[in-house]
Amino acid sequence: MKVEKTVQAGIVELTNQKRKELETEYQNLQRHLQGEEDVEVYSANKQQAERFYDTIKEDNEYPISVRKDLIDVQECESDIADYFVKVPTAQRYGGLKLPVKTHTEIKDDWEIGESKVIRRDGNFYINITLTYSHWPKGQGIL
Repeated sequence: MKVEKTVQAGIVELTNQKRKELETEYQNLQRHLQGEEDVEVYSANKQQAERFYDTIKEDNEYPISVRKDLIDVQECESDIADYFVKVPTAQRYGGLKLPVKTHTEIKDDWEIGESKVIRRDGNFYINITLTYSHWPKGQGIL
């Protein structure tokens, strides 16, 4: 049986430059969805948003949807973060390598699915979708 779980991770300890670039990508996506044509947004992020959102409400913010083939999650040994997640942006070739803190371990053999970068109360989070065939004992399923 395949199990799917979404892990919400806090994006932590961003440098000023990374925060600026992530904020720019996020804001530009919002502007694009509101109908502005000439804003710089990573093409796959733009395509995903157009694919998911049929109706755009003026006062809503929409997450950056990162396709599963474009996201990269790497474990890091640091007190600051558990993982680095690479998210593509138009501002940086190769994407932004973002430090994240999770509430659960992400195993190497788990499949990473489409993920979403959201902003809440001025902080950024990433919801990482995981698929696993045999969920280990002791790991709750949400």
